[in-house]
Amino acid sequence: MSKATERLTEVEDQVLESISSTQEPVITAVKRVVELTESRIPELKISLNENLPQINELVDLQFAFAEKVLANQHKFVNEILNALKPVTEKVVEAKPTPKPKAAKAA
Repeated sequence: MSKATERLTEVEDQVLESISSTQEPVITAVKRVVELTESRIPELKISLNENLPQINELVDLQFAFAEKVLANQHKFVNEILNALKPVTEKVVEAKPTPKPKAAKAA
């Protein structure tokens, strides 16, 4: 892995960690609001159409679709890169893939 790729991966990990750390207080706040308001909300029991999906099911379906789209785009980009290879190999000097360093004995 090149130094640029390593650095990019580090930044991506930091971004993901930052996103996760900001989500925790939001979840805590929502739980707290629910605890404070639950007893004040009257039971209404509104009947929904049987044909409508449950909200969790709908969210799961949409994330599954997003994963399929992302996988499709990943495949597409790799196929484009492979199609460009005859030209890029003439223009860009490919560096050999570095071999992983052997683990040092502790």
